[in-house]
Amino acid sequence: MKLERRRVSIKSPSSFRADSLPNMNPYLR
Repeated sequence: MKLERRRVSIKSPSSFRADSLPNMNPYLR
């Protein structure tokens, strides 16, 4: 799960910020 979240961060810099917020977590999914 963590690896997948990190992969999104590399794909988009904006995702990295969302990863910090638990509320945005489901949005990225």
